[in-house]
Amino acid sequence: MGFEYLVALKKADLYVVEAKIQEAPLIYKGIERLCDDPTPLRKKVEDCARAVSAYLSLKKVASLCRHPIVIGKKKVACTE
Repeated sequence: MGFEYLVALKKADLYVVEAKIQEAPLIYKGIERLCDDPTPLRKKVEDCARAVSAYLSLKKVASLCRHPIVIGKKKVACTE
């Protein structure tokens, strides 16, 4: 059960991972019902969530950045 969830999480598009992680508590409960410890899966899911969140945040910030050459050209265009 947990292995299949991790495989699906790894194959998911990065933008879908956050939604898939919302399903994790249901998986943990299923594992507990089978008398197993969900802690290893929980740690892997949390690590994946942190990595994806950090990547998406950096990607968003990078998309907002402008190269100094582009800014210089825009300044020249505005002054003309």
